[in-house]
Amino acid sequence: MQIVSMKAYAKVNIGLRIDGRRNDGYHTLKTLFQTISIHDNLILELQDEQGIGFSTTGLKVPTGEDNICVKAARKVSEIENRKSGINIRLEKYISVGSGLGGGSSDAAAVIRGLNKLLKLDLDNSEMEAVALELGADIPFFIRGGCQYAEGIGDLLSPGEIEDNFIVLLVIPDISIATSWAYKNLDYLSLTSDTEDVNLARFPRNGETNKRRYFRNDFENLVFSEYPEIGEIKRQISESGAVYASLSGSGSGVFGLYDSMDEAENGKEKLGKDYDSYILKLIPGFKD
Repeated sequence: MQIVSMKAYAKVNIGLRIDGRRNDGYHTLKTLFQTISIHDNLILELQDEQGIGFSTTGLKVPTGEDNICVKAARKVSEIENRKSGINIRLEKYISVGSGLGGGSSDAAAVIRGLNKLLKLDLDNSEMEAVALELGADIPFFIRGGCQYAEGIGDLLSPGEIEDNFIVLLVIPDISIATSWAYKNLDYLSLTSDTEDVNLARFPRNGETNKRRYFRNDFENLVFSEYPEIGEIKRQISESGAVYASLSGSGSGVFGLYDSMDEAENGKEKLGKDYDSYILKLIPGFKD
């Protein structure tokens, strides 16, 4: 095998609760990660010349040593004794600064792809260890699907959500840096609930009253700074979505719908002012 093609799926956060900050500055959280069907494409191939080549098309991202794909390939090459030359081509479609984890997903796809291309036979736990050296949420993208995350986003366990939801994703022309969002969080606005709700399982129809606990603690900050994003959430909610939320620290907003017709109606009501996509939930990866 000389070439491997990988899809790097985006994610949404179904609820995101900030519950502390460690001495090293990292924030601890609870969230339900879920992969969705919008994705970047990666083509990995062996090359005669040693080193790592990288090229990209589509949306603009850093190139060279600053790109997370290159960093991921270097991490993998450290455990590959043959030091093969690797060429990476990225087709970038997931918006940067949209809270969809596109860069992290790209890095994980490189790790998973090189594991196949170089026949390293790493299991998921070994690939996740490599991924964690690059970023706290990258291990999730080794698994994909629905995962409940704690710690700094690195402690994963299987989550549960109905897989027949249709997703409406709306991305305004706003890029939000995660570092800015964490730096500007108002900790006094973070409230704790007395009821112990199982955030690892998104409530089914008979438990709709519990969906209010699946809030995103970044929303107060982001909607205050960017009222337009809050308005998008309002419109999605009023269009019949079962659930609507900011993803991560934004700027992407999504809604979960019971049917394709309802999702299409929501998209139509939002008009053509934003990039919007009707998507499916993607299950966990098998390779």
